[in-house]
Amino acid sequence: MTVLMRNQSARSEDLDIRSMNFGKFRSSLTFRIVLYICALQIFSFVAMFALSLVIGTNFIEGKDRQLLDAKLTEYESVLKAEGLKAIEARIEDQKSTKVDHEFYVRVLKLDGSLDLKQLPYDLDDFDESKVLTELSVFRGPKKSFELHSPTSWDDRFLGFSKQIDSNTILQVGKSVEDWEDFTNHLYKGFLKALLPFTLIGLLGGYLIAKRSLRPVRSMIRTMQLVGNGTTSERMNINKTDYEFASMVDVFNQMLERIELLITTMRDSLDSVSHDIRTPLTRIRTRAELALRGPTSEEDYRSALEECIENAAELSIFATTVMDISEAEAGTMKLDLVDIDSHQLLSEVVDLYDIVAQDAQILLEIEQDSEGVTFRGDRARIKQAVANLVDNAIKYSMRDSDVYLKAERVGGSVRISVRDEGMGIGPADIHRIWEKLFRADKSRSLPGLGLGLSTVASIAVAHGGSVKVESRVGEGSTFFFEVPS
Repeated sequence: MTVLMRNQSARSEDLDIRSMNFGKFRSSLTFRIVLYICALQIFSFVAMFALSLVIGTNFIEGKDRQLLDAKLTEYESVLKAEGLKAIEARIEDQKSTKVDHEFYVRVLKLDGSLDLKQLPYDLDDFDESKVLTELSVFRGPKKSFELHSPTSWDDRFLGFSKQIDSNTILQVGKSVEDWEDFTNHLYKGFLKALLPFTLIGLLGGYLIAKRSLRPVRSMIRTMQLVGNGTTSERMNINKTDYEFASMVDVFNQMLERIELLITTMRDSLDSVSHDIRTPLTRIRTRAELALRGPTSEEDYRSALEECIENAAELSIFATTVMDISEAEAGTMKLDLVDIDSHQLLSEVVDLYDIVAQDAQILLEIEQDSEGVTFRGDRARIKQAVANLVDNAIKYSMRDSDVYLKAERVGGSVRISVRDEGMGIGPADIHRIWEKLFRADKSRSLPGLGLGLSTVASIAVAHGGSVKVESRVGEGSTFFFEVPS
């Protein structure tokens, strides 16, 4: 009993699963595409059937009308040339031929009296008086008529009636059985082919839908892998599928952007976690020393000032790292305005004039910097130039000069800062734009190693570039170039 209940429960669960899967399939795009294709195929099949019926019926009717017209002309010629006896003789001679015996032939007077008649071989049950009454109304030039058998509506006849002389009417008719046979065979063929044609439509629709939606399924699988952390996964598709190929290209570009954002964020977090410890340690150590024992108000004030100074350093560090990350990810927001390069350089010189004087360094703007204008984010570009000037002052010798210059090069504006400092060694020159990188000679000087990284990120955000030329012991020239 227990085994039986378990089997019934298992069957019930299996039916539930099948019902759920069918419900999902019924609401899917694949199911709708299959239905659309199948419906279109059935509609096309019905339209082809209707067209074939119309064309075939018209063709047979045209042939019958041509045949009736020929018979009417033949019998009219015989009647006029040889008389009624000749027609009777010809009809008797042709009765042995089934084709000629299919015709309904009558010769009658205008008063309705019958001179001659021939009934088709399959029209023995015709009510002669009914036929005579109905056909006697045809007078004058050639006219066509259609007649139904009195005993069967399916027995129809098409005929021509023509008045030969002032008192004689000739009528020739033919059964339209050929039409009925053709129509019946066509209907039967249609009904026999409808089910296989529908099944072929369903199968073909399913295969087409499965093939057409393959890129969508591939995209879903890729999304699932990306959702599980595999950000390097990409979609591949046949380039001949133009619409899907364009969609896949956009999707892959989106994945590349996501991967870049994640990688940039991860690197930024690594950088922050690596360099944030020193200021935090100083803040904690200074606070603990202030709280450890009896301390004067002046000591407390000094401790708080040091903590505030280190906190400000942390804030600047975090802001700079985030700015660089935004620029690398292509999400840095820029407020583009027209910039006068000479005015911008003058503002930077005024900003660092006191610092340069303390280091006994002269800041100079070269004369050909005047009249050079371009579009950019004024605050960001000023920050970049300021970083270059700060870097030049920091690594220059006393009693040396730092030169600032702006010039137009092709379709770009190039700002250069040249110093007469210690220079950069060949081993370090390719790494100076990296975040947190500091050459061995510069480790003794204050700094976070983010100044040149910030300059490079601002240039990239503007669609520009940076470059450096340097000789050890002679100085360096830093170039900041952006489109004009």
